[in-house]
Amino acid sequence: MIKKYNHILIFVLFLLIAINVSAQVPCSGTASISPNGTITINGVTVTSVSTRAVVQYAPAFSGCASLSPNSLLVGKHVTASDGTPAPWSITLTFDKPVNDLVLLLAGGGRISTGYNENFIFNGNNGPISTSSSEYCNASTAGNVIDLWSAGSQEGGGKFKVHSTRPFTQLVINGSGGANGSYLGICSESINAVPPKCFISNANSTTGWKAKVYDAPDMNAWAQ
Repeated sequence: MIKKYNHILIFVLFLLIAINVSAQVPCSGTASISPNGTITINGVTVTSVSTRAVVQYAPAFSGCASLSPNSLLVGKHVTASDGTPAPWSITLTFDKPVNDLVLLLAGGGRISTGYNENFIFNGNNGPISTSSSEYCNASTAGNVIDLWSAGSQEGGGKFKVHSTRPFTQLVINGSGGANGSYLGICSESINAVPPKCFISNANSTTGWKAKVYDAPDMNAWAQ
């Protein structure tokens, strides 16, 4: 009986951890992730590799969202100021599994031309979805965020990027155009996903057994 309750206690503790992690993540600043480089944030080493229209933007930027210095300017066309595409891509590799990253986007679209900019997300461990409750001139659908300008307001906001399973690689790309958009990841949201505990095999012979997930691919279990 004592063993049974010990396993229930373990389950409750892991459940409380999971609830805490899934709570809304604050954003006091965005991480200084470079177009190509390595940085360690909250114990997670992030390696970035980009192609085409991705550069570091040294000053802070304030629009629909406020980004810290050294955010990423993506999709800026070097000559055209209209909606001529300026494709870009950045691959982020994490040395520990992560999930529910919080992104700040700003400066999307161009008021004088009315074109959209898109952000497409793909992970290495399950489908990606995007969502937001704080945004301007933006929409989310599946793994895509669209930004546009209306009136004097450019598109942007605070967005969550969620996968059905923790991932160690995230590819972000878009069509870009004109002056591009500003992208940053909230530092507080870059955290290794803690193990999850499940109780199974409950019967009179074996009692309760706790199984703990502790692997990036979600297929390995420790009992």
